[in-house]
Amino acid sequence: MLSPITVERASGADREAALALMVSQSNVDDLLEAAEFGEISLEDYLIAKAGEQHVGAGFLKFCSDGTAFVTQPVVKQGLSHDAKDIEDAILKFVRSEVDRSDCWIAHSLLEISSPARPILERNGFAAFIELTLMHLSLDDVVLATEPLELTASSFEESRRQRFEAVLESTYTDTRDCPEVVSLRTSSQALRGHELQGEAIADGWRVFQQAEQDVGIMLLVEHGTMRAWELAYIGICPEFRRQGYARKMLNGAIHRAIAAGMDSMCLCVDSRNIRAQRLYESLGFIPSTQQVVHARILRGK
Repeated sequence: MLSPITVERASGADREAALALMVSQSNVDDLLEAAEFGEISLEDYLIAKAGEQHVGAGFLKFCSDGTAFVTQPVVKQGLSHDAKDIEDAILKFVRSEVDRSDCWIAHSLLEISSPARPILERNGFAAFIELTLMHLSLDDVVLATEPLELTASSFEESRRQRFEAVLESTYTDTRDCPEVVSLRTSSQALRGHELQGEAIADGWRVFQQAEQDVGIMLLVEHGTMRAWELAYIGICPEFRRQGYARKMLNGAIHRAIAAGMDSMCLCVDSRNIRAQRLYESLGFIPSTQQVVHARILRGK
């Protein structure tokens, strides 16, 4: 008779076993060393066991913006247990943790062709939004220098409410992930963008014309890749279709080049064809199709 499968947050020797299942051994050593020096936390790894045998692992991280990030479960090969039973046990534990938490959404990001998608779907993480990842190589980029005709205010804590208000305004009739608008507050959204990457000096800006807020741009850095990510760009409804987004993007590309970056990247709702055409006209190239699988818990 097979031992029942139990799942818990990994600690001690179980944590090292969970890491070994989910990443290469060299990365396990790096992660353990980084955790020892307080650079990262390993509290988010899960371990599945049948008796004393390690049979699978997972990952569940609760974030300060009210979201939870989930990865596909990993199952050890060559076991007597059915892999499906182990996968379902891990995600049942995840569901239980998520459902009794204060988060508004738990999500996992997968490539659109990933074989893990049915695993998430049968465990309550439905396909939610498809995204297109786009990249721009900054080598030999030639852009016309256009007068911006806008002034900009950089983010500082005293301006947080203003940034949240402009962000909320740009959500009106948005074509970029509109399903999310009714689920989170602008405060949660701004906090989520803060978690996307390393802060850039003056990387977050609200743009104005004649003392009226026109739009917002949020840039973050991925230092190890020497890349800037366009975390968000939005234009207030009354200023749309006047070329402001293009000028703001042009300015961001010039700044990235001046900062010595190798590339820029962004994710866009795959249904937002107009935005994709704008990005492509500036040299961004679609690279990967991804899909968010999500468990929605509550709206704002």
